[in-house]
Amino acid sequence: MYSNQFQAVVEFRRSNRKFDPAVPVPDDVIRKSLERAVLSPNSSNMQLWEFYWIKSESEKKAFLPLCLGQSAAKDTAHMVVFV
Repeated sequence: MYSNQFQAVVEFRRSNRKFDPAVPVPDDVIRKSLERAVLSPNSSNMQLWEFYWIKSESEKKAFLPLCLGQSAAKDTAHMVVFV
């Protein structure tokens, strides 16, 4: 169910910055999303990126300054860092 809903979001390509904190996102949904991201090609087809899934409050707090104080990063349940 969540997989199809996420696929629709990806295809719609719209930035959503307001999420209901009462609706949890299961780890399987995030894991599947990261698996899809890993498969995304780049111009050289080398995919030299890494993804770091951050859930711990202390780690999210440590990354907050790197997000330039964006409000979306302040109250997120999960954070993904693309390197």
